[in-house]
Amino acid sequence: MQSLDEAIPDTYSVLSPLEGTESPIMMSAWGAQVGLDSPDDERIGLFVSKYWQSPDAPEPGAACTGGVDAPGRTA
Repeated sequence: MQSLDEAIPDTYSVLSPLEGTESPIMMSAWGAQVGLDSPDDERIGLFVSKYWQSPDAPEPGAACTGGVDAPGRTA
């Protein structure tokens, strides 16, 4: 079993815990969201392929690095 940290890209993404979601893993992008139960779910790769660095995002190419600084930050 891979970790969620291994399943998503190292750049242009944010990994953060959030209690109270419908699924243990929620992937979100501009205009899209999917709930997953495991970091081994093949939909992670499909979601990343479709939405990671999407030209449809409001700020294409803007990095998430340094964008979040709060308890629970993992990277």
